Amino acid sequence: MLKLNLSYKGKLDPEITVLFNNISKQLRGPFTDIVSRLSEPIKSDINWWVEGPSSRNTLVSPFFHYYCTLNLIDELIKKNYDISEILVDSFAFKKILKEYFHTTGKSILIKYNGNRLISYFKQLIIPFVKIPIELYRRIYQYQCSQKTKHLQKPIRNKPLTLIDVFAFTGFISKDRYYNGLWDSLNNEQKESTFFVPTLVMIPLKKMVSSYKELRTADRNFLIKEDYLKLSDILFAVGHYFKLFKIKIRPTLVLGIDISSLVNEELSSMRGYTSAVESLLNYRFAKRIKEQKLNLRLVIDWFENQVVDKGWNAGFKEFYPDIPTVGYRGFISISQYLCSYPSEIEDNSGILPSRIAVTGKGLIDSTKEFATNLTIESSPAFRYQHVWDNTKIETDSYYFTILVALSIVNEESINVLQLIKNYLKSSDSNNLRFWIKSHPAVKNEKLKEQFVDWPDDFNCVTGDFSKIIVKSDLMISNASSTCMEALACGIPVIVVENIYGLSYNTVPDEIPQVLWRSCRTTDDIKNAIKHYQYRSNAEIDTHNEIGMEIKKLYFTPVTKKNVRKFLLMDSPIHTYS
Repeated sequence: MLKLNLSYKGKLDPEITVLFNNISKQLRGPFTDIVSRLSEPIKSDINWWVEGPSSRNTLVSPFFHYYCTLNLIDELIKKNYDISEILVDSFAFKKILKEYFHTTGKSILIKYNGNRLISYFKQLIIPFVKIPIELYRRIYQYQCSQKTKHLQKPIRNKPLTLIDVFAFTGFISKDRYYNGLWDSLNNEQKESTFFVPTLVMIPLKKMVSSYKELRTADRNFLIKEDYLKLSDILFAVGHYFKLFKIKIRPTLVLGIDISSLVNEELSSMRGYTSAVESLLNYRFAKRIKEQKLNLRLVIDWFENQVVDKGWNAGFKEFYPDIPTVGYRGFISISQYLCSYPSEIEDNSGILPSRIAVTGKGLIDSTKEFATNLTIESSPAFRYQHVWDNTKIETDSYYFTILVALSIVNEESINVLQLIKNYLKSSDSNNLRFWIKSHPAVKNEKLKEQFVDWPDDFNCVTGDFSKIIVKSDLMISNASSTCMEALACGIPVIVVENIYGLSYNTVPDEIPQVLWRSCRTTDDIKNAIKHYQYRSNAEIDTHNEIGMEIKKLYFTPVTKKNVRKFLLMDSPIHTYS
């Protein structure tokens, strides 16, 4: 008898996880069509586009998960699996499953992982907690920016290039997104180029110092809060109340209406903070237009998340003649659906006028759901090191395994646990494990959350580019780092997520001789053994594959390519 945990972050049996991921890959297109149909009647409402269900962001919105699990149940029943019990964390999904089983004549116990009365009470209380907290934080942040406004560098009356970035601890003024761009500019070009930071995960006590650092940095930063008004904060924070006007029409999947999933998520305030940020981006474009700021080009760090939609909608509306570029400066994942724009998003004015990807090998896949998009290859700013690192500097005594972790805590803990289990059953005398946490995750916090930290786990800090060339093998579940290692000819073990959707960043076109997908400790054990004893001929082959990966996915950062990216050799309008 099979018991299924279909909660958003629930852990499935290995066999079911494989089936679930195969189903989810097949449903990427149909799900995008469903979101498009839901969006059609309300496509002009920015409040809809800054919410989770419309975003298709599978990392934060559970809508795609529930859609796939409904289809998973249908597939399991067709294959005659004997299901005794299903655990869910969504009351709306429980009702959908009940209706589905009623129509199919099945009788399966469905348990709601929670208390319906408590959940209903929380739903009533949450707005009265989240909204005041968000309002307080935004006003406090606004006041902190005003305290440092006297430090702002002068903005000359010339057409400006604005570049969207994120600033967080360790990367306030330090560049993490466009490495090499600033150094490719001459002094005159630098005078008209401004980075526009969004502060994320910054403690309130460090707000003032963060703004000081931005305003006094070598690079130019233009602070959004210098142009926003308190009324803009109220406009953005009041977003929740505007959701009551959004009417979701019925949408059938397997003959069952799933629109209640959308309504449940909208009322949950799951993505409220991101929605507020997005709407502030929208109003920022409005305010700088009112102040007649002269622009020539606007660049968005483009993942097509909620925050991007407000940014692009604002500049499309208030600066309609200015080219907008969405820079997708990372190797995306097929299951990270939001990074693959849809036709209705393009038609609704929430996408940039063109999208720049890091290599020509990514152009066709980015057009998957919107074939008319203008997409071009642009410098891989964050990955210039794959061209600079021509020499591997490994230690001949050790076989060094770099474990590069993602920002998702559950996935990182799973990777570490698999490796810990491997250490218990293997001789690791000449193996050493370097643990590299995500820049936004502190090592101390990681150690606290992982029980019994092994002595073999050595935390390393610093630039990934300097660490990877000293490694013989990498184990990871962390997005673009896998491709960076492969481009250097270094083998990679990609650990699949056992909690649901697997986010494998390696394109299917890349031969698996240089990488392996693993799910269990035994998988990892076999893969380590295989790569530890590579022959010289295999190493040469892997280096050749790495060179091809560089050419296809990592456009070099040169002055010529930077000029092309910034449209410096193209006649473009300016607008004020």
